[in-house]
This record gives sequence, structure tokens and C-alpha cells, in this order.
Amino acid sequence: MKEIRTHSVGLSEIVLEEKYQIRGKMYGQKVNDYATAYKSGAKMPPVTLVRVEKALVLVDGWHRIKALAKIGEYEVDAHIVEGTHRDAQWLAASSNLTHGIPLKGKEIRKAFRAYVTSRQHIKPDGSYKSYRDIAADLGHMRKHTTIFKWMKDMFPKIAAAMSNKEEMPEYKDGGPPPTEPPPTLEEIASQRLLDARAAIAGVEDEEARGELIMTLWGIL
Repeated sequence: MKEIRTHSVGLSEIVLEEKYQIRGKMYGQKVNDYATAYKSGAKMPPVTLVRVEKALVLVDGWHRIKALAKIGEYEVDAHIVEGTHRDAQWLAASSNLTHGIPLKGKEIRKAFRAYVTSRQHIKPDGSYKSYRDIAADLGHMRKHTTIFKWMKDMFPKIAAAMSNKEEMPEYKDGGPPPTEPPPTLEEIASQRLLDARAAIAGVEDEEARGELIMTLWGIL
């Protein structure tokens, strides 16, 4: 991945995909606190985006984005990193391991799943990391013995290969395809359009419908 200098990015340009968010919910009080900070002129850290092809995917800064939208702002300072869907998947998880509201048990398990499906358990030479190394990568939020149990439960074939200290022929690329692959940009866009079509059906005000049509026309 290659980091680019900080940019000012329009909120409407950012892809907010919940599959990259490991937290089970947004914290309203945190959004309110950030909104107050922004309005007072406090210096807030940039959010982090991964440029996947030409799309900007949010991986760190959900509460800050919501706070800016709440006070009517249209732009945010952002660190932009060039990467892939898998890079975005892991960065979204890892960003919550080191700061912010402490993760809950289910969220830590979700971070572990993102860790493996984005192939972070593989060393540069293609061999597997130890369970102690994986626990360290996850901020020691769980002991290596727990990581071992999770690997057996969620990724039994990888656990077997790691226990045998050898790479199975079919896993020479570092493991089987992830059970929950990150969504493609086409899938994200398609779902958003379907959601919009369903919502527009309930907009009865003709002026409001017209504004929505003009927004869509502007996007096209």
C-alpha cells in the first residue's frame, strides 16, 4: 500500500460500506462530542480512506464523518492510501484495535475474521505466523490460546495446515478463499441503487422527487 498526502475530500465522494465496519453500532454521544469539537474549531485527526481502483472507501473515521454531516459540513481532511478491497478490509479492522472506544467480544472476533480473510496471517515468505504473533498483531486483546480456538472454529483448514507446519498444496497462496469476501464496488453501487429505488417510492412530494431526480442526473 502507498500512502498519499492529506487531501480535502467531499463527503459525497466517500464510500461508506458497513461490511468494513467492525463495530456493532455507532455511538451517538461520540458523534455529538465530535460535532461540538468541529464547531468549536478544534483540530481533529484526518479520516483514513483506501482508494480501491477509483473509489474512496472509508476505513477509519465513521464517527467523524457522521459528526461533520450532522453540522452541515461537506468536506473532511483525509489520509488516502492506495490499496485493494482486502487492504481496506484489514485497515478498517486494525484502526479500531489501537484507538477509540474499546472493542467488545463480538467485535474482536470480527476483527480476527477480517485479519485472516485479508491474509494477514501469512508472512512475506508465504509461511504462516504463529498464534502468538497473530495475538500480538491483534493488540493482545485475546490470548494466543483463544486465537487458536477461533482459528479452529472459523477456519479449520487453515488451522490444520498451521498445526501440521506445512502448506497444503491447495493453499499455497496463503489460505482458502475467505468465507466472507469483501464486497466489490459493483455490488456496493448496485445495492445502493436498489435501496434508493425502494426509498423513492415513498417520497410523495413532487418537488422532493424532482430534487432526487436532479441529484441522480448530476451523478450520471
